[in-house]
Amino acid sequence: MGRSAKVPIAKPPLSDADALALAQRDLQEKRRQNNIALIGIAVTFLVALISLVWNSLIQRQASHTSDVLERTRVASGEVVTNSNDFAHVWSPWIESVSPITMSLGVGRDVRFERPFRTAPKVTLSLSALDFPDMAAALTHLGFTPREPGLQSRLRHVNVATEVTDVTPNGFRLYFGIGLPTEAAKFLESHLTSPALVDQAVVSDMRVSRMLENRPQLTPDEVWMSNFYTTIGTFTVTWIAQAEEAQTKGS
Repeated sequence: MGRSAKVPIAKPPLSDADALALAQRDLQEKRRQNNIALIGIAVTFLVALISLVWNSLIQRQASHTSDVLERTRVASGEVVTNSNDFAHVWSPWIESVSPITMSLGVGRDVRFERPFRTAPKVTLSLSALDFPDMAAALTHLGFTPREPGLQSRLRHVNVATEVTDVTPNGFRLYFGIGLPTEAAKFLESHLTSPALVDQAVVSDMRVSRMLENRPQLTPDEVWMSNFYTTIGTFTVTWIAQAEEAQTKGS
């Protein structure tokens, strides 16, 4: 006779009270889990909100700092009259100061490394100079003064500087010397003459990258090289500063 299979003992059915209690426990557990999920969402949102506000404050502070720096920004540079910036070359500058005085020199555009917000105030200063006795230099070129006392006037060289066309991106700089009109007009014709160009000096200037390496000099380069060999060389320092109105925030 085979073994009889064991039949599991059936659990007694839950009473209505027990079923209700079990359902309430399930409902409370689900509520607890939902509350934990909601708290997690709320914490995540709060952290994201704090991070957003913090980043906004940092950006605002950085923007304010940048704005203050920009309002008080100062830029400076240096140019030498016998060396070209190939993108902005020296060109002749001739200006009548009065009926008896003229300025002869060179001018060029200067560009800031980065633009200002508005046109700044530009100040020039002479940081180095090397020029001959102008009376002797002009006599060597063949100048004979007609006016009495002109020779003594030539011994007093007046440096002339001018800044024009100031924009947020740059300005136009002029530099030269003031001479009696008679002497200036005589010298002007010589500064434009290719025959007066010292080719040995020009060769050295090309090697030093003061002039572009080209077969012939341009009229502007003729003037610049003759100005260098006849009148001399000058170093000009410029300072560009944000206007006071900017600093005040107006």
